[in-house]
Amino acid sequence: MENLEKKLAQLDLNDKEAKVYLAILNIGRGNVTDIAQKANLKRTTLYEYLESLATKGLIFKSISKKRVYYSPETPTNIIQMFDKQKVVIEEKKEKMNLLVPELEKLYSQAYKKPVVKFYEGKKGLREIYWKIFNTHKTIYSIFSPDSFFNLFTAKENHALLMLLFNNGGTLRSLVEKTTAPRPELKKAEYKKFIQSKNLPKNFKFETDLLVAGDLTALISFSALIGVVIEDSAIANLQKNFIKFMW
Repeated sequence: MENLEKKLAQLDLNDKEAKVYLAILNIGRGNVTDIAQKANLKRTTLYEYLESLATKGLIFKSISKKRVYYSPETPTNIIQMFDKQKVVIEEKKEKMNLLVPELEKLYSQAYKKPVVKFYEGKKGLREIYWKIFNTHKTIYSIFSPDSFFNLFTAKENHALLMLLFNNGGTLRSLVEKTTAPRPELKKAEYKKFIQSKNLPKNFKFETDLLVAGDLTALISFSALIGVVIEDSAIANLQKNFIKFMW
């Protein structure tokens, strides 16, 4: 019996409801006194659980000679109970979907907190680049070619740049001085949408900084980690730093 109570408690019944329900199943039909004795619970506390079980469709009330009796519905009603809950949840979900746009509008007007996402490994960094370059806006960056091409291929770089170009975006990049010429960056077609300037020779780093719209991406090639921050204030600050350095 105790094992059954635990199993019922894992469903939508608390431990007291499970105890009362099993007591009624054993009795078959009983008044409050009968059920309290069988469930080993105080009579005065029983009404709350009986009402809850009746509401859930697991028991029903009947009156005989001015006395109230409680009887169990068939146990398959537990499945029906979950089916009813599912319908109710779906109805609420549909109503909520209609409310979401209006609620989101109020939320964004009152308060919009930055969204920060963390990425790691080559796969994670690739995801960052695709997220940033999939835009029709201008990307501002401080770029380390040697660090980038130690991790990614010229083919991967070309795919990213063409994604930006096909979306109608542009790139303005401050570029670290490379140890050797980088033909990967010299394609004639890139001149249509990319502007770049070399940083001073002693300006060395193993990171990448990219800003597009409200997104700011910070990438560490040495640690293979990256962070994307979605916040207009932070993006504008980083963008203005790059413009100033430009």
